[in-house]
Amino acid sequence: MYKKFYCKFLKMKYLFFFLILTIFPIFSQHNEKKSDRFVPVKIIEEPIQYLNSLYTANNNLVNSDDESNLKAKFKPAKFSGPPFLAQLNGQCFDHLKNNYKWFVCPFQNITQFEQNLRWEPYKGIIGVWYEWEIIDAKFSSLLMLNGDDCGKNGPRQAKIFLICNQNDTKTQVDDITEPSVCKYEIKLKTHLVCENNYDLFTMNVYAYLNETQKSKWNNFYTQFQDELITEKLYNMSLNRIYEESGFLRTSEEKINLKIKQNNETNVEQESKSHKNVKYLTYNELQNKLEECEKENKRLKKNLSSNNFTQSFN
Repeated sequence: MYKKFYCKFLKMKYLFFFLILTIFPIFSQHNEKKSDRFVPVKIIEEPIQYLNSLYTANNNLVNSDDESNLKAKFKPAKFSGPPFLAQLNGQCFDHLKNNYKWFVCPFQNITQFEQNLRWEPYKGIIGVWYEWEIIDAKFSSLLMLNGDDCGKNGPRQAKIFLICNQNDTKTQVDDITEPSVCKYEIKLKTHLVCENNYDLFTMNVYAYLNETQKSKWNNFYTQFQDELITEKLYNMSLNRIYEESGFLRTSEEKINLKIKQNNETNVEQESKSHKNVKYLTYNELQNKLEECEKENKRLKKNLSSNNFTQSFN
């Protein structure tokens, strides 16, 4: 009986090992297949300003309070130039580029707002309407000068170039570039400068002068053609006419603006220098006075010993 029991025990033992050897691989394969269902997750960390830039790009959001808080150094010049461009005066055209929101207001100013959530995003004035840039006796661009300071690069400034928008009567900013640091060029597309829209359209300065100014121009031109004046003097004479007509600021205006700008700079420098001044106490001033009196007595004694006859106190 003992043998029978032992034989059954061996059979069960072998059966148990057999089951382990057969079932375990299947179970392990099942676990491997199950683990295949879990794909490694790639974690992408995006800066918050990137997410915000996408939001603002879609919603074109700018805080109106920021714009009203900006203060220009100078007032814009009066409107000047071809009369048909007067309808651009008082209008502003927005443009979003490289995470910056621009507001271009011809004959007024240009402002820029950085569109992200960093601590202090830039907001400031790029330039204020100053005068026309006139090249070859034609209106070339609107000069927007005296913007916010840009360190060693000086004040920010921009030029607005008016480009024909033949297919649309809507005026809009076409592109903004930065040829050099803090010096911008803006292309403003408008139907107002399309020649075929007007019978008498021209960007020639001569066409918008009064009769007296035209007479002066003709006189200077005749003298230049007869070689009675040099080209330099001829161009200087034309510049005076541009100033009289209001297309350029007069020399006196430029000097006054420069003086005002220098005064503001000097005030800022003085306020900074006052912070570094060391103020003396009463006792320190008293000691300085005694030192001066001793030095004064010494000098008087030296003068007397050298037979200096002039009287002194």
